[in-house]
Amino acid sequence: MGYLFENMEKMDIQAERRNTQREKERADMEKERADIEKERADTEKERADTEKERADTEKERADTEKERADAAELEIQRLKKELEKRMHVTGN
Repeated sequence: MGYLFENMEKMDIQAERRNTQREKERADMEKERADIEKERADTEKERADTEKERADTEKERADTEKERADAAELEIQRLKKELEKRMHVTGN
């Protein structure tokens, strides 16, 4: 009877070790999956940051171009007035 109890105890310990090993393997797989997901998220964030920088640069370029166009328009208006003044003065 003692021998049977001893074998049952060894079987319980072995089963517990197998269960522990399975749990460890499952946890390792979950960690690996989480690491892969984090890497994917980091890559996506990096791509989004790069895209935002590109968009910011494009906006700055567009703002500068608009300022130049506005300045050119003001210069055109000034020159038209100057021309009208000259024509008015020489026309009299």
